[in-house]
Amino acid sequence: MARDMKDAGEHTPITTEDLKRVIAEAVRQKQLAAEYNSNAATVTRGAVDQYGLEKTAFTFARRLSELEDGKRDGIVVALLDYCEKLGFLDGGLFPEEMIDRLKATIERNHNAARPKRSKADKAVDDALLN
Repeated sequence: MARDMKDAGEHTPITTEDLKRVIAEAVRQKQLAAEYNSNAATVTRGAVDQYGLEKTAFTFARRLSELEDGKRDGIVVALLDYCEKLGFLDGGLFPEEMIDRLKATIERNHNAARPKRSKADKAVDDALLN
């Protein structure tokens, strides 16, 4: 939203030289960003070609890798929940080896997150967790 002219008085007016300098820097940064985007696309294309990756899944995984752990975890859990509810995981989609890997990963992480049982709470834990 454009500022009212009265708001402009609250800031130091920009000189012609500073305006040109700031615009030139903004243009330079935009060009660098375009170059970096081109470089990222080249890396993605190379990985897809070399390893036979699915491009959209690779891009999604790359975007997830940029997120904080908690946010990423929430997205992954929600995505799996949605995929299951929408039937995307039906029909023998996964090879047996992948099922085994997913089970092992889920169990390992689930067990690591569970508190260690002491002898004092074994009876309570057994009743609640089994």
